[in-house]
Amino acid sequence: IWSEANTMGIINRFLLFVSMIGLALLSVLVLVLCMGVLPEAVWLNEIHYILSRRETVAVSVVLLLVALHLLGVSLRGRAERTHERGDFILLQGAEGGVRVALPAIRAMAERTLLSLHGIRMAKVRAQRVRASKNAPETLRLVLDLTVSRGHPHGTPRDDGTRGRRRRVAHHGVLGRCACGQAPRGLRREAVEK
Repeated sequence: IWSEANTMGIINRFLLFVSMIGLALLSVLVLVLCMGVLPEAVWLNEIHYILSRRETVAVSVVLLLVALHLLGVSLRGRAERTHERGDFILLQGAEGGVRVALPAIRAMAERTLLSLHGIRMAKVRAQRVRASKNAPETLRLVLDLTVSRGHPHGTPRDDGTRGRRRRVAHHGVLGRCACGQAPRGLRREAVEK
């Protein structure tokens, strides 16, 4: 089963949020006008005033540009495709490639992580990732780690995480693995006595 990654960034999400709030307010306004809460002469006069202002044209142009931008983002091709089943080619040589099953990579990564000092629990998801149709397939390991409280690993964004990555890479787990900035799940637990 292929899953497509989310390509909408934080700025696009904010623009979508603001435009959806504006659309919701416009819908409420239309409902209020349809129910006859305000006399027709009052709101027609206000609409004529609003339509005669230059600011209305400027706001309309900005909203049109935002709408076209969001439409382009939604119609753009997906950034990457991931697959969590099957095999991954770890080594490719003149004689052929060495294929390893993704569950075997996941099991080896979990065993290696659990052998590191201070790692109490490790859950690994192994994914084949293809950034685009012409891009080569890479391996992504999504790590969910539980670290002992007394062990000086620090927060997910400091040198402790980089050191763990170097040790895991040194053990040969990652290979051509795509590593993000920080593990997705890093929890601390009290050391059992």
